[in-house]
Amino acid sequence: MKDSYQVPKYVLLWILISIIVPSLNNTTSILNAGIPSNLVLNVNDHFRNDNDAVSRNFKMEKLQDVSLNCNTQYAWTNAEFNNVSSSVTDNVFSILPPCLGSVSNVANVANVDDTDFASINITGIGCNATISVKDNDAADTYSAGTYAGFKISSAGLLNGSIGSSVTISTYNNGSFVESITPITSGIGLNSSLLNSDNTATVGFVTTQDFDEVRITYETLVGVLFTAQVYHAVIESYCEGPALSCNELTSMTKPSYPVLINSENTGITGIACVGCSISDTENIINADANDYASINLTAALGTSASIAVEDALTIYNGGTYAGFEVFNANLLGLDLLNTITITTSLNGVEQESKSGANLLGVGSGILTGGESAIIGFETMLDYNEVSIEIVNIAGIDLGETRIYRMVTQLFCEYEYECGEEKFLTNPDNSVYINADNSGVTGGVCIACEVDNTNALLTEDNTDFAQINVTAGVVSESSISVKDAITDYPSGSTIGFVIEDENDLLQAELFSTLTICTYLEGEQQECSSVGSLLDLALTTNLIGTGSGVYNLGFTTSLPYDEVQLNVGSLASVINVI
Repeated sequence: MKDSYQVPKYVLLWILISIIVPSLNNTTSILNAGIPSNLVLNVNDHFRNDNDAVSRNFKMEKLQDVSLNCNTQYAWTNAEFNNVSSSVTDNVFSILPPCLGSVSNVANVANVDDTDFASINITGIGCNATISVKDNDAADTYSAGTYAGFKISSAGLLNGSIGSSVTISTYNNGSFVESITPITSGIGLNSSLLNSDNTATVGFVTTQDFDEVRITYETLVGVLFTAQVYHAVIESYCEGPALSCNELTSMTKPSYPVLINSENTGITGIACVGCSISDTENIINADANDYASINLTAALGTSASIAVEDALTIYNGGTYAGFEVFNANLLGLDLLNTITITTSLNGVEQESKSGANLLGVGSGILTGGESAIIGFETMLDYNEVSIEIVNIAGIDLGETRIYRMVTQLFCEYEYECGEEKFLTNPDNSVYINADNSGVTGGVCIACEVDNTNALLTEDNTDFAQINVTAGVVSESSISVKDAITDYPSGSTIGFVIEDENDLLQAELFSTLTICTYLEGEQQECSSVGSLLDLALTTNLIGTGSGVYNLGFTTSLPYDEVQLNVGSLASVINVI
């Protein structure tokens, strides 16, 4: 026979919010407390274009019966296209300034093997070498808004050892169109953006049509400089689908025209031996298991950033923006306090949040058990989101994994008078508020809050779990906030729970408290003596032993509800 003081078997608890909205006389909206009548949201209202941006009607020709997919990078070679040629337009040699060298194997740049390359050798300062790649079909013009660039070797181009500037130029029908110089005497390649073979892609999003792209090297040192040019690169950007209401959307290719913004990606601060950012492109690919890695050693004040930009779409204020992250060495606020998330619009910073001001919509951030999504509800428009990790303690932070950038559009649910509703996504604009969730009140090794995202799904077999060790002063909490709706006083709020410990109701209820909040300020709390096992029309998981619809009727308006779980005297409280 088991000792009654041993840890009980694993307990399942469904925690879902139930709202009972009372009928109100002489009102046009049952939820009009603090909600303007024009706040009903439309998906299209939150997904607009920048009036100053280039045409969104991108057209890429079908060549060799191959249709180019949107938001997919292509090697601009004869493997995917026809009648593409490569040539040398500046072959290094000059008398003034004195320049020696050559460009060899230029045909490799356009052939069917994208691992082949042309070689450049230059000796002399201010000497040039230029390679051109052109589509020779007269009908083939590539629209403004198409990315154009080259895949090149990184040797001699990294910060601290820049041997040459690099300029990318576009032409149309032989006439110069536009150019950028991504590598200069003061700006080298960002090592964070290198491929595993130490190559990099340099280029830009064009603003005018083109049919030719050129790369020009101009040496900055008098010693021998060498370079390899593999092939030209093009990518047709197309807008992604409209955001779905109240569902997290991963901003990844090929669904969305996203890219890593190299200007806002990298490591800053004092010299940091062993600090690195790697595999940044993994954030924007479609594999949910891929991730970029940020490693910060014990260099105090060193920071690392990764920025994801949408090339076409501006997202309105009011949407949620964030990243999925994981760090096995840091838990809860220890991790949050190292992170800042910033939004920008066309290169201009808009808003920034850090620490406890970041809102979680996943789970592991609270206890360190798994990856979690953190970010914030924006107020201003944006088309770029960056995450920065700062070593504020001077200790080795280890590896932080960044899996993806996410966006969520919040849409209002229209209630009917007297409606009974379980708050779930995608119906409701609710999310887990990390600021009011987690373990508080002291050190508690076995205390945890897990699988909080299950709280918001429509699957009634999903459940979140809270563990509180016996006899501790710590308390574990989970809080759900509505991004749009303020609920009126007189409505009934609560959680559906299932207790398999066979505890007496009074003993269980004595450890539980439910609190409401409005705009971050606590409104009221209900605990033993005032908490009720509510009689609902629809019972989410039945009416068996240990199942409770736990809640109370509010006397103040609110937009957030929190469940707090304390400890039992002799056994782990598993909720």
